[in-house]
Amino acid sequence: MKRQLLAFLFALVTLGLVVAAPATPQKIEGTVDYQWEPGVWYKPPQTVVYNEYRWQVLLEHVADARLHPGSSEIIWQQLEAIAPAVEQIFNPNLGTGRYGRRGVCSCCGGTGVQNDTTSPPNVLPGKLKESLQAWIYPGNPATDVALTYKNKKIDVLKPEYFTIETNGKIKQINENAKDLGSSVNGYSSSNLKDLKQYSKEIYITVSAGPEGTHNLVSDDKKSQNAINTLVNFVVKEDVTGVDIDFEGFGGWSVQDYKDYKTFLTNLGNALHEKGRKLQLCGPMWTSSFEYPPFPFWNYADFVDLPIDQMVPMTYDYHYDQGGGTPVSPLGWLKEWSIKMLALFGPDRLVIGLPSYGYTASVGQWDIKILTLSQIKAQNGYEGGVRDGNSGEVFKIVGNKVWVSNDQTSLNIKAAVVRSLGVKHLSVWHLGGGNEWFD
Repeated sequence: MKRQLLAFLFALVTLGLVVAAPATPQKIEGTVDYQWEPGVWYKPPQTVVYNEYRWQVLLEHVADARLHPGSSEIIWQQLEAIAPAVEQIFNPNLGTGRYGRRGVCSCCGGTGVQNDTTSPPNVLPGKLKESLQAWIYPGNPATDVALTYKNKKIDVLKPEYFTIETNGKIKQINENAKDLGSSVNGYSSSNLKDLKQYSKEIYITVSAGPEGTHNLVSDDKKSQNAINTLVNFVVKEDVTGVDIDFEGFGGWSVQDYKDYKTFLTNLGNALHEKGRKLQLCGPMWTSSFEYPPFPFWNYADFVDLPIDQMVPMTYDYHYDQGGGTPVSPLGWLKEWSIKMLALFGPDRLVIGLPSYGYTASVGQWDIKILTLSQIKAQNGYEGGVRDGNSGEVFKIVGNKVWVSNDQTSLNIKAAVVRSLGVKHLSVWHLGGGNEWFD
């Protein structure tokens, strides 16, 4: 534990979130809030008093004068004003009851988000209180996924065993021993048996683009065939459920969106009848949350549907902002997490995180997605600089930029969203040398 703590503090130093600490930083203890002061080793869920407000620590750090409460929303969360005569307050280091170890009411985790509510009646209860989840991409470059799931703690694995072809028909992706380069991680009885051995739950991912989505959801016969195929598969193979990952949202029509919700309702109900679950991957955007670039999309539409977990894909920020910007900046990730918690609560929400990176020309959109191994092979990682706004590694040579995610950036992103009350995380994707949490 000490080694991991020192490694994490080193990561924060690299990010510029802390400066060199005293040889023996002071650690605060006790049953009252302390007045904030530099040189103290603070860690979640401790609280301090500063400028007549209580503040909660979100990231472990050794403070200096630059890192006072209010200096960064990533490090500090402002709580209530302090009445001058009141000194005794709840001790965040004691107790695990309603007010828990965070020192704030568990109904909202201090975020103002009411998340201690009962799930809707059309949602199956969750078995995992917290989880680390991972998608498994079929074929190259994700040929080494077993190195991660056999050696790291991953609660939920999500192999892509099905896709919707452009004609709207569902197709099973099978592993072909004669062509593992393009089919590795596809379905085989031995592959699924291995995944079950190293995970607690398995969702079968189904992918689709805009044309396939339209031709599926607009055709009742194709929709019902897909539902029957998926339900029969998860029951026969005894897995948790289905993960729907239909994308290309910009190519959808308003009618496609309506038909899509009907398809999800029918699929969710059919799965629930068999005691199986439904996950749904949703889009992100970098404009205001309330004004998506897809005018029909509204996350509130999905709250009452038979969807057990919603997975906003909170990455690909760079596709909106261009080369030289993060895959998933911390402030944006935090904003999305808060909004989605307010809608779905901590049991139904799974925040998507990236383990991949990309290369592009600075300020341009000639973006090429790369795994960490591919970036290292292009000499785009070594000598890079850790970005304080995302935790990601940036390396610029001339007008070309490489942006990487690694274990450190994953740890930092996880710390940010977990501090808000997020319980479930899903990483895109395993393999290709992409790293995992420590």
